[in-house]
This record gives sequence, structure tokens and C-alpha cells, in this order.
Amino acid sequence: MESGQGQRNIKSREGFSDATAKVSRLLFSVSFSILHNQELCADAVQNAIMKAWRNRRSLREASKFKSWIVKIVINESKHIAKQLKELPLEEDIPAAQFGHEVRIDVANAVQKLDEKYRIPIVLFYFEDMSVSEIATVLALPKGTVVSRLSRARDRLKKELKDYGI
Repeated sequence: MESGQGQRNIKSREGFSDATAKVSRLLFSVSFSILHNQELCADAVQNAIMKAWRNRRSLREASKFKSWIVKIVINESKHIAKQLKELPLEEDIPAAQFGHEVRIDVANAVQKLDEKYRIPIVLFYFEDMSVSEIATVLALPKGTVVSRLSRARDRLKKELKDYGI
């Protein structure tokens, strides 16, 4: 998107709706990696979209919409998690959430990771975001993202050792 015309487009009702629809699966994936509960994720994503709509004029570059709204979802999901003393430990993780060819055991192993490792893994492998994009979204240096991805892979290898990974 070009910053001039694209930015006006994002700030219009139709443009915002279109841009949000394009990233809705990503928003749910990110929220689910924090909350582990579909109903809570739906609330977090809906709240985040409402906040983004109210604050859409603060977005300076339309090209940054995706990372901007993901940050809002992360913050909203963390806020909901903080409000709840105890989250359900496990919920059936829908296989389609992580791609139909990924085994449910891998999805469960990813969900067991600490949040600081889980979110970069979900964004990198399941949402096809680059290290640079993840660094922007999470407000981390690229080296930290690379390090967290590496540590997460090591932990997943241990968790999934029965698969010869």
C-alpha cells in the first residue's frame, strides 16, 4: 500500500474493514497463543479491533497496519490474561488453526512453550511473518527474535523427540 492513498483507505470504514479481514486469522492465532481459549480470543480480537478503529487516525503509515493491529491484539490478550487469575490449562487446539498438515501433537507442543517463545514461533511458522516483521510487532531487536526462535526450536525438538525431529 502506498502511504498516501493507502493510509486514507485504512482510515475509511471500507478500507479498515478490508484490512482487518485480511489479517483476522493472524489476529486470532496470536491471541490464541496467549489465551489458549477460543472464546477469550474472540473477545480479545473484537476488543482490539474496536480499539484500532477508534485509534486508526494515529496510524501514520498504512503499510504498518498489520504489525500495528497485531500489537493491539497482543496487548488486549495479555490484559485479559492478567484479569483472569487462572486460565484453563488446555483446550482442544483446532488443527486448522495451525494448518491442516501440522499434527496436533506439534500444535500442543507449541502451546506448551513459554509465551515469549510461543508468540515468535506462531508468527514465524504459522503466519509466515519475517524476523523483521516479528521484531517490529513485538518491539524487540531482530537478534532477540532469532534467539527466541532458536530456543523455541530446541525446546520443541525435546518435546517432540518421539518424532525424530
